[in-house]
Amino acid sequence: MVSTIAINTPIRINVKIDPFSRPLIKILRLTMYKNLNSVNAPRPLPIGYDIEPWSVDRMREYGFVLKQAYSYTTDLVVYPELNSFEGSQSMVEEWTDLDGFLDSASFLVTKNNEPVAMILSTRTPASVFGQIFVVAVSPRYRRLGIGRHLVQRVLVRFQDIGLKHATLFLNSSNRRAFKFFYNVGFNVDGKAIYK
Repeated sequence: MVSTIAINTPIRINVKIDPFSRPLIKILRLTMYKNLNSVNAPRPLPIGYDIEPWSVDRMREYGFVLKQAYSYTTDLVVYPELNSFEGSQSMVEEWTDLDGFLDSASFLVTKNNEPVAMILSTRTPASVFGQIFVVAVSPRYRRLGIGRHLVQRVLVRFQDIGLKHATLFLNSSNRRAFKFFYNVGFNVDGKAIYK
């Protein structure tokens, strides 16, 4: 007997599960890499937008942006918790609890004090690598240069603290994210399979 689970999004995603075997979802995961020898300074944010450094007091706002940005994406197959505010906020808490979390390279963008975008980053201890964990821009605020501003700001920050390389991981089915990071100067460095 095989059951089908439909993830409730505008893009229908069906996952078949055989109750007599371990569920297996195979998704290609890309590692992207950028050398920090030459990093462009970020262009200014559009007028009316503000940026603020990481603050634990604004964790709810980070979770809100994460939920808004990922609610209707294929990434829900890997991270189904992103389909709820509670799950999104829990992921923000987990990421910011990591040993290498860089609060000095994590930011929230607001417009009229409403959260619209965020970025979280980390580094491996004793490493020259900075890692972008997540960039999220609420759908109605995309294509304004906000995501690019956040990534470039973080890359400059990585360079300022002495890191030599930036890396990130993404689901290969997220073509929009791949194109975005490629246009910011990242290249594919490796591939792996999520199971």
